[in-house]
Amino acid sequence: SAPKARVAVDTMPMEERTFICEERYPDFRKALLARGWVQNMDMHSDRFDLKWAFYQQIDHRRLRPDQIVNHFDGTQSLCLKSELTHALRQNAWSTCHVPSTVIYPRSYDFRDPMDR
Repeated sequence: SAPKARVAVDTMPMEERTFICEERYPDFRKALLARGWVQNMDMHSDRFDLKWAFYQQIDHRRLRPDQIVNHFDGTQSLCLKSELTHALRQNAWSTCHVPSTVIYPRSYDFRDPMDR
């Protein structure tokens, strides 16, 4: 049977490796549980060793040096494919003197009317 998630609480021993994971990553969650990690179900908790979440769900100002998250602070334009696509479209020609599709796979942002 599959490992069951346990809710980490303030009484949990600190030596247990604890993670917080956005629900859209079930395979990542399963892999950590299979390795003996304990899941903290509270996305807003500061009790974790590893947090795998959307950029907006991470408060980089409150992170301790021993905590790991899946997004670096101030890198949203690199972490979101749509933002990276827009940045390359705007700057590739002036920086590299080539169209962005030469250095980056063709990508579309369907929020942009030009890509529809």
